[in-house]
Amino acid sequence: MKKYLLMLFLSLSILTLTGCGNDEKPEEDEQVEDVEEEDEIGDGEVDDE
Repeated sequence: MKKYLLMLFLSLSILTLTGCGNDEKPEEDEQVEDVEEEDEIGDGEVDDE
């Protein structure tokens, strides 16, 4: 019986974690900016750290 309760709890917690998120599309007049990293040297390449 404990196995079933544990499986139920884990499945519900996984479903709630995957179901939450910001899936709304931005409104027409709302501007969405792309965030880009700037390189430190100026050669156009971004160093991954």
